[in-house]
Amino acid sequence: RTETGIKVMIKDGSEFQQTDITYSSLVFIRLFDYDEDGFLDLFAATYTTLSYALNDGNGNFQEFNQLITYDNYINDFRFADMDNDDDNDIIVYASGVNMYCHINNGSGDYSEIYNIDNVNSNITSTAISIVDIDDDGFLDIVLAGGFYLKLFHNHGDNTFDNIVLIDYYSIEEVFLGCRVGDLDLDGDKDIVYKLVEEVYWLENFGYEFSHLPIQICNSYNDIIRDESYRELFLSDIDNDGCADIVTGEHLSNQLLWQKNYFNQLKISGDVFFDENQDGVRNEDEQGFLHSQISLSPSSLASYTNQMGNFWFAVDEGDYLVEYQDLEFWGLSTAYENYNVEIGGSQNNIPDTCDFGFFPEFIIDSLDVDIVEGASICGNYTAFWLNISNYGTTMPSGIIELDLDPAYTILYSEEICDSVVNNKYYWSYEDLDFFGNINFPVYLNSPPIELIGNTLTSVLSVYVLDDEENIVAFSDTLMNIFTCAYDPNDKIVRPCDETGHNFIEPSQELEYIIRFQNTGNDTALNIYIYDYIETDLNRVTFELMSSSHSVYILRDNNQLTFRFDSIMLPDSGANQLLSNGYVKYRISPIDELNPLTVINNTAYIYFDFNNPIQTNTTVSTISCWINPEVPIIEVMENLLFISGDSFYYIQWYLNGSPIIGANDMYYSATSSGDYSVEVFNEFGCANWSGIFPFVYNSIKEDSVQRYVYPNPFTDELYIDLPDHSGISIAVLTDIKGAVINKFIITEDLKNLSDI
Repeated sequence: RTETGIKVMIKDGSEFQQTDITYSSLVFIRLFDYDEDGFLDLFAATYTTLSYALNDGNGNFQEFNQLITYDNYINDFRFADMDNDDDNDIIVYASGVNMYCHINNGSGDYSEIYNIDNVNSNITSTAISIVDIDDDGFLDIVLAGGFYLKLFHNHGDNTFDNIVLIDYYSIEEVFLGCRVGDLDLDGDKDIVYKLVEEVYWLENFGYEFSHLPIQICNSYNDIIRDESYRELFLSDIDNDGCADIVTGEHLSNQLLWQKNYFNQLKISGDVFFDENQDGVRNEDEQGFLHSQISLSPSSLASYTNQMGNFWFAVDEGDYLVEYQDLEFWGLSTAYENYNVEIGGSQNNIPDTCDFGFFPEFIIDSLDVDIVEGASICGNYTAFWLNISNYGTTMPSGIIELDLDPAYTILYSEEICDSVVNNKYYWSYEDLDFFGNINFPVYLNSPPIELIGNTLTSVLSVYVLDDEENIVAFSDTLMNIFTCAYDPNDKIVRPCDETGHNFIEPSQELEYIIRFQNTGNDTALNIYIYDYIETDLNRVTFELMSSSHSVYILRDNNQLTFRFDSIMLPDSGANQLLSNGYVKYRISPIDELNPLTVINNTAYIYFDFNNPIQTNTTVSTISCWINPEVPIIEVMENLLFISGDSFYYIQWYLNGSPIIGANDMYYSATSSGDYSVEVFNEFGCANWSGIFPFVYNSIKEDSVQRYVYPNPFTDELYIDLPDHSGISIAVLTDIKGAVINKFIITEDLKNLSDI
């Protein structure tokens, strides 16, 4: 297309024969064999007409003949056999109006027309892909234009389902085109779409499309380029059997090749509900979400996606693939684990590491929790309600939120069925195995007068079984209302007022990472990196809930939460929707020493900005190994305790520590209430009871004493032939300075034992 019309260049040997065709107001040109003579004819669209010029086979084109006329601007057109009658029909896009199909009657007559659906404006030359995306024998239409990515599913009878795959209306992000191809070599046709500065992959699982688009490339992570994508192609550039991605940039006039590595070494499989228990996943059998699969010796863990798929990218070598036990479920597939050899003569893409499960018990088991957002005084806050199904039924029932009277609901993404006082009700049906319900409710924040108060809200979920019995599951949120908040923070539970957050040795920890886009534009992708302390058992990690769809990877002790294509608006544009979170539980390793401190910090990346570091949470193992309780005894004015397991001792008088009184005994010099605190090697303490004591002057014992040998060097013996009971010996130097004190309970005492 030129400024004056069309330029045709036909190569003849090493030369090009050039023909110029004048054509005013030209919008699009296409090549298509209209008369089926084996030569490509020329089609041209103006604002209101679609015309064609026949090719005589020598590169000469006849005069243009008008084929279709429109009252509106023709945006684009395509040729495809939409009705399976072996001739090509014409799909026309009229800007701001509709998408039409002109049916070819077999003789080049396109007068029969039907309306497919309304389309948005801002359609680009790559906005439309026509392909049988579900392999039902009828061509479907994928449209990426305006704020929507849509699939028009063709029933073959001139009717289409209009399915919105992605909606960016709320953040006003515009689609600029798409292509369709099998990127991951699983036999399904995936969708690749482009925005202004990013290209994304939307995986086709065969049964449905992913809810989590994954960014493939962008034009703003290179400081040299700040570009917008104008073209998008799928082509196997390097002939390795994988469709690569080629993008064209507007200002730099560059073509960029994104190599596809999906045919490289990997291990993959499924975790699924084996309904017929035949050990094989059938097409209609449901996958399990977020099941943990571990890979040894790489110390990797993959968590299944919404279809139950998992995979690992690996090098050549030997690997062990294992699943995590699922409570209430038994394994139906043949192997409890898989020993996989990668490389050599083995298949380099093993995809049969499947784990099928069946219910061992019929039981309802729901995990219910509330996650609170940050509160802004005099404004609003958010509660996220989450219900996860870990049982072996697909329950239906009622959700009840009993709000603290300080709150009222401003808006809920799920419309309430009813409200009674400050209790809000929703119904749910047939919650999938390992499926979840998660939605936010936005609340008016309590008044400033309630700062410091504990506010209590309860989320209850009722299951109604076939016999109309009711089973209840609930979670109670008790939060201290404050107006000070950090929009990106980390919370640990259990917590206490001491700040040490003491837990039992085997007690689970719950972590919540909250984030908010406080920038000045939409956050397209958010990644959170969270290092698991070595004192935590990484195998016990379990995702509880998240505000948006998330992909999880664990590499040794590093957790990665990927919110691909989250499209989180900035707080200036939409304060309510600019927030998100992820919540998980994990347990300490066995038999940690008492008072072990477990720290945890997360790093939040908004697109390619520098990370935001959260606060560091603290949890402390309680004293599960304590010293024995000390018992105070007295002899005259000497107080003492017995035992040999004390690492440190401190005596107290009337509740105050006595400086320097750190021995098993203490020579009292005044009356009062004495007590003693003892510690073991971990720092755990125990207290004696209060010991009231009255001080008396002490007279020198008149008992006859014999000391020998005299003088002595290493050993001294004290003979007490006429004495029974307890005596006190004080060893001093020649100047009278006390070297040691000890209690004598035997007739003979060897000082070398002291």
